[in-house]
Amino acid sequence: PVTQTPTRLVVAVTPPGSLTDLYAQAGAVTVAPGENIVADILAAVHKTEAREVILLPNGLLDQRSLAAVEKATHAFEQSITLLPTVRLVSGIAALAVHDPAQPLATAAFTMSEAAGEMRTAVLQRAPKAGLVQGGAVSKGDIIAMAHGETLLIADDAIAAVEKTCKRLLEPGGEQVTVLFDTASLRAEDLAALDDKLDVDVIVFPADGLGAVAEIGVE
Repeated sequence: PVTQTPTRLVVAVTPPGSLTDLYAQAGAVTVAPGENIVADILAAVHKTEAREVILLPNGLLDQRSLAAVEKATHAFEQSITLLPTVRLVSGIAALAVHDPAQPLATAAFTMSEAAGEMRTAVLQRAPKAGLVQGGAVSKGDIIAMAHGETLLIADDAIAAVEKTCKRLLEPGGEQVTVLFDTASLRAEDLAALDDKLDVDVIVFPADGLGAVAEIGVE
């Protein structure tokens, strides 16, 4: 008899809104962060017929929650693989290379590699004037952070995105992905990035991002 290929489910922790749509279109089941996140992830896993589950925490699950998910799924019949996606933008990079036809270990490795090789930054507005690592900020200034370090401080959101992209592209790169908060930026404002950066730029609206923008360079 022909054995059925094990079906695989990708679960992504994603804020509700346009990002949920984006992840769903890419084939993931989304779970919104919140107080019941562990229970919600377990419910999504429990509900599925899939034998294999890949979880993209996207930087929205703390270590305690990850450990709780891991521990609880020992009782499940599915095997759960946690991928080190540290941001929503790196989760998208991982999902883009997911090949359901590949064995789980190979698929997870390729996805981890795509997420890990992406250089990322997050742009936040300063809640108040003061000193941050990297200099003085006024309230509302944009602070670009990469791996816990201040990349730059700018007073204009568009300029901050462009400069951050340029900084991330310094070691090289072929593609830039920008998730932007629709309250801070507009797609048409970002349309010129392609020409200015001379690489492919993919731009997604991301309500509920909790930041002005997230940028990833591959």
